[in-house]
Amino acid sequence: MKFLSRGLWTAFSLLLLALPASAQRDGGAPADVPAGAFAEVIDVRVVNLEAVVVDRQGNRVSGLKPEDFTLKVDGREVPFQYFSEIVAGRAREPSGEPSEAVQGVPGLDPGKPVGTSYLVFIDNVFAFPQERNRVIDGLLEDLPLMGQEDRMAIVAFDGGNLRQLQVWSNDIDKLSRAFREAKRLKGFGFRNRADLNDLQLAETFAAEALDFALNDGPTVGGGGAANLSSADFGLPGRGGPRGVQDVVTSDARWAIQRLERRIERVSYAARTTLRAYARPPGRKVMLLLSGGWPQNAVQYVTQSEQPVIGYGELKGPEMLDTIHETANLLGYTLYPIDVAGRNNGSDIDADEDFRNANLPLQREIETHFTLRELAGETGGRALIDGARLASFQTVMEDTRSYYWLGFVPDWQGDDREHKVKLTVNQPGFRVRSREGFQDLSKAQEVTFMVESAVLFGDVPGSERLQVELGTPDRNRRRVELPISITIPMDDIVMLPVKNGYRAELELRVAVLDQRGNRNDMPVIPVVLQGPAEPQPGQVARYDTAIKLRELDQTVVVALHDPLSGTILFHKETYDER
Repeated sequence: MKFLSRGLWTAFSLLLLALPASAQRDGGAPADVPAGAFAEVIDVRVVNLEAVVVDRQGNRVSGLKPEDFTLKVDGREVPFQYFSEIVAGRAREPSGEPSEAVQGVPGLDPGKPVGTSYLVFIDNVFAFPQERNRVIDGLLEDLPLMGQEDRMAIVAFDGGNLRQLQVWSNDIDKLSRAFREAKRLKGFGFRNRADLNDLQLAETFAAEALDFALNDGPTVGGGGAANLSSADFGLPGRGGPRGVQDVVTSDARWAIQRLERRIERVSYAARTTLRAYARPPGRKVMLLLSGGWPQNAVQYVTQSEQPVIGYGELKGPEMLDTIHETANLLGYTLYPIDVAGRNNGSDIDADEDFRNANLPLQREIETHFTLRELAGETGGRALIDGARLASFQTVMEDTRSYYWLGFVPDWQGDDREHKVKLTVNQPGFRVRSREGFQDLSKAQEVTFMVESAVLFGDVPGSERLQVELGTPDRNRRRVELPISITIPMDDIVMLPVKNGYRAELELRVAVLDQRGNRNDMPVIPVVLQGPAEPQPGQVARYDTAIKLRELDQTVVVALHDPLSGTILFHKETYDER
């Protein structure tokens, strides 16, 4: 870096690479999200646990005290700092003398109502509209049961865009209109079914080809059934004619990759929604209307636990885990709803029925397992099959009586995940609560905010950053888009070092295309250094470029100064037209 006499600081250029924009689109509609409508910077100091205690018969247990619980974090016992009991939506007056070591949860006055914030996430990527709308009708019917201190926000995701249907509100009319709007949105579950039908067609072709070669027909080219191709049976081969031995493997791999890409988008949208709505008052609950998210995409598609040849690493569990990890980080309890469930009220026991079930039933069991996993990790419940039709009433009943406990961990800011184990010190009682939290670093926190800004709007509390998008340079399959960033030195803390002054900044560049694809957004170090302290009004310029496969992109640039905590932010949609 070199200080220029005219007062301009300069920085090295760096080339970024966005995700390919050639992935298939799973639907899309323009987002309708007003800027600045979302939560403030994430700041989690106290870890909250909302615990439900039941006896052997499943009845709620009331009247417990802090000494009736034991809390362990990573196997080590940790004391409570806050403890309150909520009964029927109201804070209960503590019995006996209050403990000097454990105080009531701040802001909860005994006898006063305690509100719940219900965040509704509607998945249209995997859902069929008719199935989704039956669940929404149940939510509409139960809306009048909300308390005066409750509130709800509603978001829908179609695979390309998050659509904010209603910000936090307890106005029943507004919420009803938002749900009616949600019922009119398209659902794209047919895409997943079409992929599975294509695979079944390929499997049928392979079986017929083998039977034909062994029993009826001559060999082809002297090689037998292995040399028969889809063209011999009047079937259009994807990528040209293929032999019997590779047709099923290729189609299965293709179906798995498309399925995992959709799961990845839904996971990203769900956790981005959680981060954007990070700080509502009261208890925080998220209703996930799921069209069917399998954890094991290979098993879901192929009915086999064996890896598909040439497929590579399984991504499903890792992607879906990020939803409950984010929920635990922010103190949300998850209540996943089985949108595609059956109506007879029955449920399926995965351990008992999976091995003997047919393929459609195995796929249903696989999606149920996902919902139970998401709920169990956060202390919620999965609402499956018949339970989905009265889901909101069930959720409200489950979240109005609980123990609200808080503790302060030894924060290190190292992004480590920690296991939480809450037990009741009395025989015959069971407790349900969240099972972990993440020690979030400031760098990861900023990344979360930028991720939310990609889809929702501005970074709260940030300052504007001047960014100029240059003339694109086309080179074969990709386009290189130059970016020039002007950094106001008044907002940067420069430390004196040997031979001058220096600042170490963090740059993040996020790109989102019209299909919902985005880059991995690495943290890029930007070092500013000069022989003298900057004067008021001076700026630095940082030149970089983004490689894209098409130009209609939303570009988010965020520059973070770790010393001052300042975030400089710019968002712009580049449209070549």
